[in-house]
Amino acid sequence: MSDLRKSVGAINTLLQAIATTQSEHGQQITGLRRDVTDLKDVQAKHTTALVDLRGDVIDLRGEVSDLKRVQAEHTTALTDLRGEMTGLRGEVTGLRGEVTGLKQVQAEHTTALAGVGAGIAELLRRTEPPRS
Repeated sequence: MSDLRKSVGAINTLLQAIATTQSEHGQQITGLRRDVTDLKDVQAKHTTALVDLRGDVIDLRGEVSDLKRVQAEHTTALTDLRGEMTGLRGEVTGLRGEVTGLKQVQAEHTTALAGVGAGIAELLRRTEPPRS
């Protein structure tokens, strides 16, 4: 009977050890479930952040397209302005030529007026009665 008691005691000790181990495993499983829940929350936040980032990328692509369009418009405008400046330079050159021509005409008129003035002075001298 004593062997039976020893066996029953050993079995009880084993059962208590198994119960303790089961309890510890239950606590570990509960902790792991909490960790899984936390990881799911983090995953959900990351998914939301990724969706937001994708939206930002789409917005940035739109802005880049807009900037490229504006850049193309500015390039066209600059090309037009360069053409206009070339045209204006031509006009300025033409106006300088006209000014040179007008200065030449002015010089000719000044010479002609001097001649007319000399002619008038000569006529006046001839038509003046002699001085007595």
